[in-house]
Amino acid sequence: MNSNNNQLYTDIVNKCWEDNYFKHKLIKDPVETICQEFGKVHDASDGKQFVVIDQTDANVININIPARPSMNDLELSDAQLENISGGGSPALFVAWSSYGCLATVATGVGLAIAYFKDK
Repeated sequence: MNSNNNQLYTDIVNKCWEDNYFKHKLIKDPVETICQEFGKVHDASDGKQFVVIDQTDANVININIPARPSMNDLELSDAQLENISGGGSPALFVAWSSYGCLATVATGVGLAIAYFKDK
């Protein structure tokens, strides 16, 4: 999620906490409600369905089962590959999944990969 999407997500959650009417509209029709309130939806929303679930009840434990991670999602872009092979600034790429955290540090001299798993 890029920083614009992080900010949009934060704004949506804060608005839900402050405004029950907005929260109920968001649950009923997420895309229309987000567009009306913020003028846009998530940058990666093309062709995706939005599902909003109210998880504010402290007496309920919600379990979200994310999509299975794909190695294709971890491919480096041409610019990232250029950074690795031709030098340039170090870059850090992090992918989170239900399996743990995969952190990749790319520098001009090589690639280091670390995998962290919560116990």
